[in-house]
Amino acid sequence: MNKTISINLGRTFFHIDESAYNLLQQYLEKLKITFSNTQGKEEIIEDIESRIAELLREIKKHTDQVILLSNINSIIDTLGQP
Repeated sequence: MNKTISINLGRTFFHIDESAYNLLQQYLEKLKITFSNTQGKEEIIEDIESRIAELLREIKKHTDQVILLSNINSIIDTLGQP
């Protein structure tokens, strides 16, 4: 049995599997490092988080659906690595 975590991303509430959450956190940290010396980095990160939330909403069929590791991998493939 896997743990699930409740998160708020892009002003949307999601239930996410713990392994998917860890991967998403790593991805967001890489983005923060990548844009650390960029003017407007907070806005850039916020825009990317909003896009991730948009893609997750497309995946989510019902309010109680848990976001899985495969979902996060698919989103990272779509957006690309930092």
